[in-house]
Amino acid sequence: MTTVSITLENNSMVSALRNILSHLQGVQNVMVWENDVEIPNKKTLAAIKELQQGKGVRCKNVDELFERLNS
Repeated sequence: MTTVSITLENNSMVSALRNILSHLQGVQNVMVWENDVEIPNKKTLAAIKELQQGKGVRCKNVDELFERLNS
């Protein structure tokens, strides 16, 4: 996988650029960060991708969540 980083001076272009890139063959994901937000590390990006693919864990309630976290 290859990652491309683009810096824009004009934020009004973000939506159009995201739309164009998402229609290109082979583009798997288009993510946008503002300058004041840190870019996630590889582990976080992998977790985001996993959730986007529907591979996350679902819990019925908070008790079940904590039960899974503590196991």
